[in-house]
Amino acid sequence: MISQRNFQVLSNLISRDVTGRFKGSFFGIGWALLTPLLTLSIFTLMFGSVFGVKWAGANQNHSVGFFALALFCGLMFFNFYAEVLSKSPGAILNNAMFVKKIVFPIEILPAVVTGSAMVQLGISLAVLLFFTVIITGSLSPYTLLAPLTIVPFVVLVQGVAWALAALGVYFRDISQMVGPVLTASMFLSPMFTPRTSMPDWLRPWVVLNPLTVPIENFRAVVLMNTLPSWWALAVYFCVALIVALLGRLFFEKTRGGFADVL
Repeated sequence: MISQRNFQVLSNLISRDVTGRFKGSFFGIGWALLTPLLTLSIFTLMFGSVFGVKWAGANQNHSVGFFALALFCGLMFFNFYAEVLSKSPGAILNNAMFVKKIVFPIEILPAVVTGSAMVQLGISLAVLLFFTVIITGSLSPYTLLAPLTIVPFVVLVQGVAWALAALGVYFRDISQMVGPVLTASMFLSPMFTPRTSMPDWLRPWVVLNPLTVPIENFRAVVLMNTLPSWWALAVYFCVALIVALLGRLFFEKTRGGFADVL
């Protein structure tokens, strides 16, 4: 359990990171809202209008609108995943002054990256729910189950963040390797189309993508008005706990050499 003091430090660092990201810009933190909206608009225009992509099962009267919502669900999770994975390798490297302070809990530095990304995730979630009401006319009662699809995902990503932060200290090439991994993760996920519409040979590989289970079950409860796959969520949550535990253990085992390398 994180101590009250460490929690306060974590909260302050997350707040500083979020506000510092938009410091000096004209719209300020408004970019946290504008960025996902602009990205969604571009993807929807290209895939929904130009290429005529329709989401399987969408009502033909608002197929583009439903496609936008389904796409936004995927983008929400991917953007969070991409931000944490791309910034985690530098979480320790970019804060070397904290590593040499014996009393500073450096294990919270990767958590700052995750917490900052969660702020954007929360804003995106609010935007999604708002437009879901506008496009579909109401919110599914199963939307209350949405946290059950988000929390395991955050836990898993945090475990990966600890591991990448430690690896980034010793292997500087890690940050360069993240980009291709993120690209593969995006296209080998049900972001643009349901998994059922993919080739049979590809589906088992897509299931292994850490984005797949959260995106599919989030869409189920928010857009499809159905219950999530309890079995899939249970297995995913167990895997997430294992990844988080291993990531933290790896961080603790390697942290002793951080100061020497830096």
